[in-house]
Amino acid sequence: MAKPVHPEPATRLRIRPPVFSRRRRHAPHRLDRTDVRDELQQQGLWTPEKARTFLQKEVGLSPAFATEEVDRFTFRSPGQATAYFYGYSRLLELRAAAEKQMGDKFDAQKFHDLVLAQGLLPPELLRKAVLGELH
Repeated sequence: MAKPVHPEPATRLRIRPPVFSRRRRHAPHRLDRTDVRDELQQQGLWTPEKARTFLQKEVGLSPAFATEEVDRFTFRSPGQATAYFYGYSRLLELRAAAEKQMGDKFDAQKFHDLVLAQGLLPPELLRKAVLGELH
């Protein structure tokens, strides 16, 4: 099987072979966006124009969507990915604590319903509310 040939902008990125998981099919540009975000946020590596070009040519985004993504990474929400990952990590920890607390009685559907029923809470308050409700 021949190695894929990638143009210059992609050479700095961690090019991955195609992944055919369900998640990858539904969000084909998620990993590529992560790489572009990293390149943009390390000062001097990529310009916004270079990132837009990459997203259009290599990922297949429209010019408007590529501009939207680059603006989000650089101007509007440069810390969004970090905040997302922090919340995601806290949810995984909460689920592990709930599984440990409930043992064999743990029900993933009920756990997720309970989390969603709490609305928007800071992670520590969410943890307190959910674990308090499950005992």
